[in-house]
Amino acid sequence: MDNYYLVIHASITIKLIIILFIILFGPKRKIEADLRSRNVTSPHRSYRVVNITKGVFFQVLLLLLPLDLILLMLPSLTHLMNVAAISAIQPHFSAIVPVDFFWGRLYTVDLIGKYPDALTSFIVLAFSAAGIAFFMMSKIALPVALYGQYVFIVNCISAIYFVFFPSNFPYSVRDYSELYIKLQSGLWMFLPIIMLMSLLPLPATGYSKLGASMVTFVYSIVFGFARYVISLYVLVNYSYIWMALIFFIFGPLLDFVYIVGVYSFYLSVIAEQYKGNIKMWRWIY
Repeated sequence: MDNYYLVIHASITIKLIIILFIILFGPKRKIEADLRSRNVTSPHRSYRVVNITKGVFFQVLLLLLPLDLILLMLPSLTHLMNVAAISAIQPHFSAIVPVDFFWGRLYTVDLIGKYPDALTSFIVLAFSAAGIAFFMMSKIALPVALYGQYVFIVNCISAIYFVFFPSNFPYSVRDYSELYIKLQSGLWMFLPIIMLMSLLPLPATGYSKLGASMVTFVYSIVFGFARYVISLYVLVNYSYIWMALIFFIFGPLLDFVYIVGVYSFYLSVIAEQYKGNIKMWRWIY
């Protein structure tokens, strides 16, 4: 019950801070008047503003509904994630461990991971070095080449460590689990706020914005849940040598790709609706 009241207080505090921020920094009447006096009809994005109305406050409360859900769901959701991971891996030893996180508790898992043998480390090192050389010399698109180099450099560093210092690896499955759970939980908490700030200025109904926000939110939960189970399965059944690759390449940083993707798709739909209105269409873009 104490945790329930803490969640309510946290939710109210966050909403009040966001509303206060909009009140203080949202209206720019002097800038708008200055632009009109200089006959600027299509201002830069920096001068686009959110007019403070009752509808705006309604949309703020509406778009923050996913925040209320995640604040209430996080302890149970993280516990379920670890139960699912244990069921999928079926290890000889496992323990669900509570950890403190802001207002209450989250849950991580303690499992026994697998260290790579010397041959595996050498093979991964050689393959990673070959991958780096390939992308450095290839004539494929530069963004693809740079990302390929980044992937293989991360894996190469991990392989070098296990070739020379295999017994000194400082991390365990429990460390990875705790870091992942806390990062993913933090992302889930800030995702509704990120979507609110991105969607609020757009000329669309609050319910359509809530739909876009909920699609991103649900996808994030499903994707984060599945990625967690798969990554633990790899660390327990294959090797710690893949931990760096899993975290830095396929970890929570990857989430911003689909966040931007959903936002871009939603923006294209709105732009299509307003393509007959040149002033509004320019404002969107």
